[in-house]
Amino acid sequence: MNDCLLIATWLPNRRGAVKYKYNALYDLESFAIVNVKDNPPMKDMFKILMFPDSRIFQAENSKIKKEWLEILDETKKNKVVKERHKKEEEVPNSPVRPEVSNNPFDVEDEPRDFEGAVDLLDKLNEYLKDQPLSPRVKELRGKVEERVRQLTEVLVFELSPDRSLRGGPKATRRAVSQLIRLGQSTKACELFLKNRAAAVQTAIRQLRIEGATLLYIHKLCNIFFTSLLETAKEFEMDFAGNTGCYSAFVVWSRAAMKMFVSAFSKQVFDSKESLSTAAECVKVAKEHCKQLNEIGLDLTFTLQSLLVKDIKAALQSYKEIIIEATKHRNSEEMWRKMNLMTPEALAKLKEEMRACGMDSFEQYTGDDCWVNLSYTVVAFTKQMMVFLEEGLKLYFPELHMVVLESLREIILVAVQHVDYSLRCEQDAEKKAFIVQNASFLHETVLPVVEKRFEEGVGKPAKQLQDLRKSTRPMRVNPDSTIRASGNSDYDYLDMDKMSMYSETDSGYGSYTPCLKSPNGVRVFPPAMVHRHCSITCPLCHRSVSLDERGLRGFPRNRLLEAIVSRYQQSRSVAVKCQLCDRNPVEATVMCEQCDVFYCTPCQQRCHPSRGPLAKHRLLPPTQVAGASHQQPAATARKLATCAEHDVENYSMYCVNCKTPVCFQCLEEGKHGKHDVKPLGAMWKQHKCQLSQALSGVSDKAKDAKEFLVQLKNMLQQIQENGVEFEACLVAQCDALIDALTRQKAKLLTKVTKEREYKLKVVRDQITHCTMKLRQTTGMMEYCLEVIKENDPSGFLQISDALIKRVQSSQDQWVKGALEPKVGPEFDLSLNTDPLLQAIHQLDFIQAKAEALTVPPAPMLQLEKCCTRNNSATLAWRVSTVPNIPIEAYVLELDDGSGGQYREVYVGKETVCTVDGLHFNSSYNARVKAYNSTGVGPYSKTVILKTSDVAWFAFDATSAHRDIVLSNENQTVSCNSYDDRVVLGTAAFSKGVHYWELCVDRYDNHPDPAFGVARINTIKDMMLGKDDKAWAMYVDNNRSWFMHNNSHTNRAEGGITKGSSVGILLDLNKHTLTFFINKEQHGPMAFENLEGVFMPAVSLNRNVQVTLLTGLEVPKNIKQP
Repeated sequence: MNDCLLIATWLPNRRGAVKYKYNALYDLESFAIVNVKDNPPMKDMFKILMFPDSRIFQAENSKIKKEWLEILDETKKNKVVKERHKKEEEVPNSPVRPEVSNNPFDVEDEPRDFEGAVDLLDKLNEYLKDQPLSPRVKELRGKVEERVRQLTEVLVFELSPDRSLRGGPKATRRAVSQLIRLGQSTKACELFLKNRAAAVQTAIRQLRIEGATLLYIHKLCNIFFTSLLETAKEFEMDFAGNTGCYSAFVVWSRAAMKMFVSAFSKQVFDSKESLSTAAECVKVAKEHCKQLNEIGLDLTFTLQSLLVKDIKAALQSYKEIIIEATKHRNSEEMWRKMNLMTPEALAKLKEEMRACGMDSFEQYTGDDCWVNLSYTVVAFTKQMMVFLEEGLKLYFPELHMVVLESLREIILVAVQHVDYSLRCEQDAEKKAFIVQNASFLHETVLPVVEKRFEEGVGKPAKQLQDLRKSTRPMRVNPDSTIRASGNSDYDYLDMDKMSMYSETDSGYGSYTPCLKSPNGVRVFPPAMVHRHCSITCPLCHRSVSLDERGLRGFPRNRLLEAIVSRYQQSRSVAVKCQLCDRNPVEATVMCEQCDVFYCTPCQQRCHPSRGPLAKHRLLPPTQVAGASHQQPAATARKLATCAEHDVENYSMYCVNCKTPVCFQCLEEGKHGKHDVKPLGAMWKQHKCQLSQALSGVSDKAKDAKEFLVQLKNMLQQIQENGVEFEACLVAQCDALIDALTRQKAKLLTKVTKEREYKLKVVRDQITHCTMKLRQTTGMMEYCLEVIKENDPSGFLQISDALIKRVQSSQDQWVKGALEPKVGPEFDLSLNTDPLLQAIHQLDFIQAKAEALTVPPAPMLQLEKCCTRNNSATLAWRVSTVPNIPIEAYVLELDDGSGGQYREVYVGKETVCTVDGLHFNSSYNARVKAYNSTGVGPYSKTVILKTSDVAWFAFDATSAHRDIVLSNENQTVSCNSYDDRVVLGTAAFSKGVHYWELCVDRYDNHPDPAFGVARINTIKDMMLGKDDKAWAMYVDNNRSWFMHNNSHTNRAEGGITKGSSVGILLDLNKHTLTFFINKEQHGPMAFENLEGVFMPAVSLNRNVQVTLLTGLEVPKNIKQP
């Protein structure tokens, strides 16, 4: 040890080369050693003082303690001696001269009075400025320049980073200010920032690494950002008049941020901390970074850009962990319900799911401790939601696709496994359970993930939406099974061709129940050669099954082949001479009559242009290539054969199928009854159409070229106008800032005057009260001395006057005298909300004349407006005047009774369907449009009449899971021996409504219940047992009315197979009446019914009923 103190902890049980754990590192100049006096049982101890804390060490005995103290003291002394010798060796280069001088600058430099030296230099320069240029003046100026250089070197030495860093930023203020006065502001800025960088680095290096990582990050952020804030404030104070140095400080801040991120990443990411810990640490760093905004320094983007790489790696690593864990659970999946054993565990799971946003998880649990979901699905849900929450905490815009793709890959692993199990499972009960788990994933988990991601990020996750749509589970009949035999163990591969995705998308393949690898991991069987295959479009991901011909089943694009061949030939190598014996050279001519290529020597020797050869036509080889290129196309057309009949050539064109066909296709194939035309005629017709289309496209291309030229010219104009507009904008904003600054100065002046006034009043009151208190205290002391005297005559001589004086003194301390004349609060308040709102609303306005017009009134398209049951569809259009924008439309309906209008739709669409209207009602509808200028006028009003009677069915979405619906949801039965409730799809709040239920099956004398209920009634018990249902339950002999588990009005007479039960709901009179076989059963069942009611039935597996709707109230039971 020669320059620092390293503290470590011995690891006694550690194997390997590393035997010590690092704790801290301290510079020898930064601590002091103190001998601690023995105080049994604390003996042989010494203390090391290190700012801002200290450490106490205990030696094994006094001898070892003495050795340690001597070593530490000797080492510190040796370092001081070495540094002193080093400085003495550097004396010739030192900026301070050792010789004694009478020069006033030397006198100022000796006590290091830099301010005095700089003042003398300023005075001397001021004196020399007005003196004529003479040898004496030149000599003085030379000496002044030399002194300036020496003083600059001394100040630079004072600011060097190897000096003591204990003083903080303020310790450098004197040297910096003197350098600036000497005209060395750039040098002062550079040295000041280097000094502070060394101080920050030393503080980070001396930070003790102990305890939890989050605690260390808190300390690291406090040290770094506090140092950065103090440096910024000191920099602003020292370099207030040197705005050119601010850019250097910004660059230095970014470099310091890199130093901080390096230490931050080493402790958070390199140590493989959990994702939650990393998220909390990043959050702490962000919060501290935002504190710099108060001085106008925003390093948030720098911090994010430096952390992106590490955060991305952490997210990828955690994603891989989740995927591997999910794959492991999938390999052991048995598709069994989850048994939590105790109600406490079930309640805890419910609370965890609610915390994850799964509010509908309750429907998958029962009164017992069972959960109707697989353990794998529940564990995957919790793990994925934790990943989503931690990913949103770490979210930066640069990490958007990383988080999104990670979520997609994690979800895809689970969804593929469920889909594959669904297609391969043979047990009907397990298949139904798998369908329930798939429904939970697609209808509960994935929407929650999409919603939470959109809330955290601020924009929708389109990739997750597309994934949910493309992986929607198949509806599988639980009664159906997949036949399996020894020869068809892998038939699911054929079924996989119809899947919407491939299992290879995530790199994970689900297992087959037929084979297992020796190590227990499920594997796929080898691919079968004779299997049919499929091809998937890379854009839409739709798969198309291929027949036994494979890709040969697709027709060849012969025209494209000809074009490619032509271009290949045009780029082929040069044609060689055909008459050269060895090493043929490149041909220069080709005889059109001889059809031979010649080089120049061979042409002159074998084919001279004289005699009978003079009439032969010699052409360049390149000119011949144009004619030869047409040969492949002709050959291709000649050899074109039918794809289905290889020996037949194309001869006709099928207009219906839009494809060439052969004669055999017309005779035997599917084109026999189609409209066909000659191939040549259709070829010419289509060529003519293509030429006409190309002519139009050519005109458009010409216009596009001219438009491109216009756009390129516009680039320069936009650049010039942008610069001009920016300058104008800056000038306007600067004027606003100047006005705000002046107003701030006025307000501060008012506050200062108010403060001075309050201080003056309080000081005067203190002086007055002090004087009174002194007088009172003196009088009290005098009175106490008088009371001690035992001379009655002397006492009575002055007692009357003394009593009066005491009473008058007491009267001086009236109530108001002991209350402050002014309060500490300032009765001034500054309301900045209007100004702040005006600043937020400060925006550009469009000065276009055409934007000042509101949209015209829309026109309702009566031919497209219609009503169906209790819903209405309206359509409209606007004959928009050019350049009048429309932002949205507003559709309004009244309440069906001629009341006030209310908005039912606001949007850009011109067609809207409104559901949930009252039956037998007339509604008035109107629509208007609006834009940024204002709201346009209303359209004409249209009257819409809903159906006179209600048509509805049973609601499958809200029904109990034991309910079985058939006959287009008109017939209902049950799989359970317990009563289960099913509601209708219609909801009634006014009018008179009547419907019937026909009993199709009635075994073992059950007691079904019929009536009405709220939408949130309990569905796993008899109708009427809660306060949200009103019903009549009836068996084969008698019936009762029931509401809120209260049984009333027993009536004789029951139901059998074939009976009909009628329900009359009169919401005009707010009553409910029941009928059996068209006759009223019992008295009026219920009165004073208010609110919204839905038809309801409860039954068990012994009953089956069919719903009859759209019925008018029979005349024999109509109320007068």
